[in-house]
Amino acid sequence: MQLTYDSKFLQAILDIVSMKGKWLGSSGLINDSLGEYVKIVATGEGFRTGYYFLNANPQTFVSYYLPSIIEEEEECVLEIAKFQKYLKTMSGEVMASIGEEGCALSVDNKSAHFSSSIIHPHEAAINSFFKSKDNAFYAGWDLEPLTWGKTTLTNNVLMQANDFISAMKAVENVGHGVYKLNIGQGHFSIMSNENNEMFSAYWGGDDNTEILTMGEAIVDFTGPIHKSIERGSGLSIHFNDDSVIVFTMPNITIARAPYVVV
Repeated sequence: MQLTYDSKFLQAILDIVSMKGKWLGSSGLINDSLGEYVKIVATGEGFRTGYYFLNANPQTFVSYYLPSIIEEEEECVLEIAKFQKYLKTMSGEVMASIGEEGCALSVDNKSAHFSSSIIHPHEAAINSFFKSKDNAFYAGWDLEPLTWGKTTLTNNVLMQANDFISAMKAVENVGHGVYKLNIGQGHFSIMSNENNEMFSAYWGGDDNTEILTMGEAIVDFTGPIHKSIERGSGLSIHFNDDSVIVFTMPNITIARAPYVVV
């Protein structure tokens, strides 16, 4: 597999699939990431052919899609930290040649080589995402249900990614680590509360031009989802009551299991 892209662009993709941020641990919020490895898949199947940068655990999926014409189906698994370590020493268009013997990076008078991995630690979760890749995509500013696996998510909100990122940063400050999304009656809100602290962000109402909504649903989730959302684009969020939540952008798809108190 050979990829040639700008070094900073590749670093940004790896940041997105890393999802580093404040995760909910057993004793509160901790700094962590989604996982240490990225799986890169080159596929010519389906109507979205190209390269997919994938990361997952049993509760969360992240995909960054680069459209391309693919002549040969290939896949590889790389350690994100090593990949980024060498990319940071290079600038401009970097060629990455990846095979069973590892990954070779080259640009101008610089080159680097590091080993690849045999399999992603959460291969089953990634395979589950790939079954939905042609259904779970950003459809622009259209209100329509989205299919994820065997589930049809009939409620959604369309908004600007920057607004969601700003709101998530604010509700994260409450420190609880559990966030509630609420779609209903032409409005959308994000909130978090613990003890005597609460923060919420609200969109909608009369003459609303900031969002479009369809349906009514409420769901709780945890995790720094906003760390994998790209600024400057539209964002579509799909969920039913207490269901999986799917976030789509032109190049990014994220799925997160709901937070359910047992």
